[in-house]
Amino acid sequence: VLYARARDLIDLFCAAAPAALGDVRRASPHAALLLRNDCELLGHACLFLGAEVAATLPPPLDARATFVDLADALVAVGAGVLDSLVGAQRAQLLETVASGGDFCAVGEEEAAGAAATGALKRLAHEMKRLRATWGGTLPPATARVHLAALLDAPLGALLGALLALRHISGSDCATLGALLAELLPQCDEVLATADAADGGGLAPSLQRLRQLAALLDAAHRSDLPAVQALHSSGALGAFRAAEVLSLYGALFAVQSAAARAFARELQAAAQAET
Repeated sequence: VLYARARDLIDLFCAAAPAALGDVRRASPHAALLLRNDCELLGHACLFLGAEVAATLPPPLDARATFVDLADALVAVGAGVLDSLVGAQRAQLLETVASGGDFCAVGEEEAAGAAATGALKRLAHEMKRLRATWGGTLPPATARVHLAALLDAPLGALLGALLALRHISGSDCATLGALLAELLPQCDEVLATADAADGGGLAPSLQRLRQLAALLDAAHRSDLPAVQALHSSGALGAFRAAEVLSLYGALFAVQSAAARAFARELQAAAQAET
C-alpha cells in the first residue's frame, strides 16, 4: 500500500505542481526555476529509489518495485516549465527593444535618441535581473546557456533594426556607438565572459554587434581605410558581404574614387555569395 501511495504522490505532483504555479508569465521566475529543479531532483531520485527500498518490501514487490518509469514524466514537467518561462521572458525582452522604435536618426532627433537610450538601458537592467535569478537558482553551465539564448533574442532584434537603416549620419554613429559601448560590456557580464569568441558562440548577435560597433567607430571618424582594414582582416566576418555593403551605403557618401572602388569590391563579394 505504501509503495502504491508513493507512486500516486509522484503522479499527483506531476499533475498539480504546474497548476499550482499557474501562468508562468505571471508567476515568480524564481518559483518556476525552483520547480524545474525539484522535478530534476525527483526524477534523479526515481532512478534509484526502487533499488533502495526493495529490500524492505515483501515478495513479490521486492523484485518488482521501481520508480524508473516516473522519471521521464518528472523531467518533462520541469522542461515544460522552463520552456514556458524562457518564452515569456524572451517576449518581455523583445518588447523592451521594440520600445526603442526603429533606431533611426537617434543622433539627429531628441525623441528618437531618448527612446533608443531608454530601451537599451532597460534591456541591460532586465538582463542583470535575469542573471541574478537564473544564476542563483540553476547550475552555472545550465544558467549560462539559457541566459545566452535569452540575450540573443533582443540583441538580434536590435541588430535587425540597425541593418534596416538606410542612412546613418555622423551624429547617429556617435550616439549608436555610445549606446553599444555601454550595452556590450553589460552583456558580457550577464554571460560572465569578456571573450568575444566565447560570447559570440553562445549569443551570435553579441559578436555581430561588437563588429558593428567597430564599423560605427570607423565611420564616425570618416576613416575609409579603417573600414577597408576591418573588412579585409575578417573583423567583419560575422556579416555577409551584402550586409556590409548595405551598412557601407548607409554610413558613407560614396563620392571618392577609393570609396567607389570599395563599393564595387563589396558588390562583387555580395554577388559571389549568391
